[in-house]
Amino acid sequence: MTAELQPVVDERALVVEGNERALVVADLHIGIEYELRREGVHIPSHTPKLLERLEHVLKYGFDRLVLLGDVKHTIGGVSPLEKAELPSVLERLGELVHVDIVLGNHDAGIAQLVPEGVDVHPSGGVVLDGVGYVHGHAWMNSELLGADIIVCAHTHPLVRFVDSLGCTVTLPCWLRTTLRGEVLSIALGSDAHDTPLVVVPAFCTLCGGVVANDPDSELLGPLFSSGAADVEHAECYLLDGTHLGALSQLMRFSRRERG
Repeated sequence: MTAELQPVVDERALVVEGNERALVVADLHIGIEYELRREGVHIPSHTPKLLERLEHVLKYGFDRLVLLGDVKHTIGGVSPLEKAELPSVLERLGELVHVDIVLGNHDAGIAQLVPEGVDVHPSGGVVLDGVGYVHGHAWMNSELLGADIIVCAHTHPLVRFVDSLGCTVTLPCWLRTTLRGEVLSIALGSDAHDTPLVVVPAFCTLCGGVVANDPDSELLGPLFSSGAADVEHAECYLLDGTHLGALSQLMRFSRRERG
């Protein structure tokens, strides 16, 4: 059966209903407070709250939890805070559900922190129950070309509105569009067809992102820089489920601040 995807209302999490029931979250950035402290910003760890949010959603019953990259924050190493917090978080989640990690660009060294029973997949992604999962900082592998739909993260999509007085509000959002098969075929050297793409917002509330409807911004990763993803016709949704429309129509709301 073809899996059905549905965002959790007012949360940065995706439910995938197929032969299994999976919960997908991305960009947890556990340990981000360590970097902030080094920059002089001292805030308490948000990891307990992050875990509480996950436990709240998982209580509705899932077979699998897919952590879609950037589970940790430090690039190129493991911080003391990550060593202290990440193993216990993964152990707790593993008590509730089977856990899969798809590696992101911040996940170097995570193997030493992962408890037994957690499956770690390469940055090229993995197909689970007909759905292709890739973090998005690197090209997906050709295995994902056979997926019914592809889910990626990495770019932390945001949408911005500016009113006539210049007041600005920026909100996390979901994007849904199409990957162009002709571009994928050239990039991956394999036959490809047009495939639906869902872009997941960052689960971490402390990190920034890319304003998708800013004409001067570029969504991150090769799926976007190559033109494989149809950004112009991407549909944008708020966390509460509000359908805002296509990014091409939303661009003008961002331009007002420069008017």
